[in-house]
Amino acid sequence: MDAESDEEGEYSGDERMDEGATEDSEDEIYAGSELSAEERTRLLRRDASVGEALPIPLGSELLNDDRLLKLKMHCKKIHRELDAAKNYIVMTLTLIANNEGLSLDMAPNEVVISPAGVDGVWLSDNLISDGIETKFQSEVALLENVPDDEKDCHPGSMKQVLDLVHPSLFCCVFGQTKRVSTALDPPAFTTPAEQMHRVMLAESELVEKPKSCNTAYQWIPTDFFVAEGGKPGCDGENAVRILSYINNLHPEQYSDLYDSIGRIFGQFVPLFERMLSDKAGGMLPSAFDADMYGHESWHELPRRPIIPEVVKMPKKQTTVSLRGRMVQVIVKIAEIVLTPDNSKYKGGSWHMEGTSAEKIVGTGIYYFDCENIKESFLCFRAEVDEPPYQQDDKDGVAAIYGLFDDALLVQDVGSVQSVESRCVAFPNSLQHQVRPFELKDPNKPGVRKILAFFLVDPETPIPSTSVIPPQQRKWIDTKLEFLAETLQLVDRVEQNIRSMLNSGMPLLEAKQNRLDLMEERAAAVEEADEQSSGSSRYFSLCEH
Repeated sequence: MDAESDEEGEYSGDERMDEGATEDSEDEIYAGSELSAEERTRLLRRDASVGEALPIPLGSELLNDDRLLKLKMHCKKIHRELDAAKNYIVMTLTLIANNEGLSLDMAPNEVVISPAGVDGVWLSDNLISDGIETKFQSEVALLENVPDDEKDCHPGSMKQVLDLVHPSLFCCVFGQTKRVSTALDPPAFTTPAEQMHRVMLAESELVEKPKSCNTAYQWIPTDFFVAEGGKPGCDGENAVRILSYINNLHPEQYSDLYDSIGRIFGQFVPLFERMLSDKAGGMLPSAFDADMYGHESWHELPRRPIIPEVVKMPKKQTTVSLRGRMVQVIVKIAEIVLTPDNSKYKGGSWHMEGTSAEKIVGTGIYYFDCENIKESFLCFRAEVDEPPYQQDDKDGVAAIYGLFDDALLVQDVGSVQSVESRCVAFPNSLQHQVRPFELKDPNKPGVRKILAFFLVDPETPIPSTSVIPPQQRKWIDTKLEFLAETLQLVDRVEQNIRSMLNSGMPLLEAKQNRLDLMEERAAAVEEADEQSSGSSRYFSLCEH
């Protein structure tokens, strides 16, 4: 029975209800034992919350049991509380929609960007048009369709994770990787390929390790320029120009893919701007300003958590714009491949992206293909300070904060389902984890593919591909062969040019550096966990 009929119900006909009785006296009616079986039946049928009369025949022994009526009374009150909560949620969402200028009256192809239900996380399911998505998928297929011995499976992934473009390979090694002293003027180049060739021939020096950095390696970002204009969801003129080459993605061989990546990042700009604006606006005000320790006889109170009033949301003050400026982006393309023989992905670890060397402020993920995969989720959690609580109120703390005695001071803040075509942007202040998933049909293979953008802090740029020449020896040899053939160089001149280009890094050395980088960062995560596991980062229901 719905809420409306529940509120309208009144006794009629021969129902023997006192004229002065109201809904407030229902407890006494239900508790009474002087009602006939017929009257009990009418009470139960009137208040049935499932939309149908209860199938209790007249004369049933159940009708003479006051416990059933008391239980029904309790269920009815719960039903009303849920209705009140539902109405409050609708009212709150309506208020938010009005404040944010949201409307259901949208154009057929209008892009919808919305909060993801996790503080600071934004998503869109139609940010990338079908045309761009199809084009991008076909271009990525060129990276996939290589001989098996050339495929790069991520170390330790049981050959489930295929790295198509990954920043850990041919990363910057401080004190070994070379760079030009100053960046060449980007507007002088028409394409990332031209920029790459020019920086190859420029005078170089070693990349020095920053004083504040405690790592030996750095992912190398690419410089993107975001135009002043540009509207997300459009297939027209690209609002983003890629200024330098993408590490591990050759700009001549995959020039069309560069175009698609630039267009997709252009669509991500509004998501990143919203995410950065949330971050710049600071934390929301706390709702727990009142003294939570005032109830000396709290053991005598009903054992329900004390929930403070909902905080009044402040008006948004800070807006961050990436338009008309250069940003640095680390690009990654990867896919998780499952087969009938290897059908379950065990999930990832809790982590944040990069280190102090990369200065990553946010991540954007585009799920551009999902096939034959069960539900998959990207989960988030955050480190928190110890909250105020009643002495030894473990039930209340667990219910309100999700914290438990002798557990880490981290709080699960929600998750986002990973569905095809979805774009998600989240701040790097949140830890995230890919949850386990498996094949939908265990007899067929399945795959989940992502394009990831790691956004470097726009206010603190780091050495990028604008100043670091490519380290791939294969790329350098190709350039040298082209010059030797075009200019018909003699051996001595060719050797001089080779010394100018530097010899590059062999693939085996690059893979070893990747392993060392992964080991270094795994140790850093473990050390951080140990620090978080100290007494200062544990939640303990102590005696006050």
